[in-house]
Amino acid sequence: MSTDVQQAQDALDEVRRNPASNIAPEFVQFCQQLAEALELEECALPFVAERVQVKQHEHAWRGAIERAIGSHRLRLLVPARQMQ
Repeated sequence: MSTDVQQAQDALDEVRRNPASNIAPEFVQFCQQLAEALELEECALPFVAERVQVKQHEHAWRGAIERAIGSHRLRLLVPARQMQ
């Protein structure tokens, strides 16, 4: 199998493992490693983008909201007691 095909297959497999998220796999892996290091469940470390909810009647603003958030969408929210 060519390298490009293998990379595409790997990316598809990663998406299938996390179908509810549009966060890039390398960031998801970092979150998993951080959760393990902090001895937390992965769900205790949400990305900002996963916490943003847009009301159905305001859905037209979603793109603008995502652009406004920018790279902050990839910030992880860590519980205060784990910040040390």
